[in-house]
Amino acid sequence: MVNAALSLQVLGADCALNFSFADNTGRMAAAVSLRASRAAGNLIDKIKEKRRRILLVDDEIGFRISLRKKLERIYGASVEDAEGGRDALEKSSGEESFELILMDISMPDLSGIETCKLMRSRGVTAYIVLMSARNDPQYRLQAEALGVTLLSKPLDEQALRRILLECGGKKRHE
Repeated sequence: MVNAALSLQVLGADCALNFSFADNTGRMAAAVSLRASRAAGNLIDKIKEKRRRILLVDDEIGFRISLRKKLERIYGASVEDAEGGRDALEKSSGEESFELILMDISMPDLSGIETCKLMRSRGVTAYIVLMSARNDPQYRLQAEALGVTLLSKPLDEQALRRILLECGGKKRHE
């Protein structure tokens, strides 16, 4: 026998849908909680209005495809991707300018740090965000020295939204 519970809570601008069920011994077998906020929805609408141009640089194709789909479908961004630093340098020096460059730090051809330095030396003014799955304090220090943001993978949605809202095509430290 399985016991299940479903509840819907609406509190002001936020709502939550909770579902849980337990096995016949009473132990929780699974629980799902979905939360939605009108404030988050409004923020997403504001980001969509900006129609950001983004260059996504990562050597891991699965991560690149997943993040690209999210940026395009949820946030209405126009995304071009690159599989490494050299490819990113080529694409960022073309006629199309990007407002935001999301770039992995650890890549086989050129690191994100090296690529960022070369981009800046070539006059790329896009807001650059470096990403890393490793929590390495050296990465944070290097990002700070370059005046760029460092995000940990998996990406925090709130931080991503803030960056998409605020990037505006300018590097963090002029």
